[in-house]
Amino acid sequence: MKLDDASVPQASRHLFFYYMHNGNKAYASQSIERAVAASELQAHKNRESTTVGSKDVLVAEQPSEEDVAIIRNEMSKHAAIERAHILKKKTTYTVDKKIYLVIMEFSLFPHFHRYTHPLLAKK
Repeated sequence: MKLDDASVPQASRHLFFYYMHNGNKAYASQSIERAVAASELQAHKNRESTTVGSKDVLVAEQPSEEDVAIIRNEMSKHAAIERAHILKKKTTYTVDKKIYLVIMEFSLFPHFHRYTHPLLAKK
């Protein structure tokens, strides 16, 4: 359970049934409390890593070159994306993960670039 936080609720439930079977209600009670607390923590982690709300704190922090390369690779697959702004979400429960919000600007005409077309070139 120390190596994998996600296994704590299920493992604690198994311990609960083991302790109840052996008549040790005090340990059984501790096990079920640990299962509930771990389930709530996992729910907070899931919510924090999958949603963005108005109360979330976003900071303009330079991602690592490795993270930028991953984002650039994904963006290169879509011609309509002109630019991206990357913000990092400050986290409370998932401190071991980096969570980025990528805001993309799209071109209505991705194959009609204003700087290369003679009619729209800057003079």
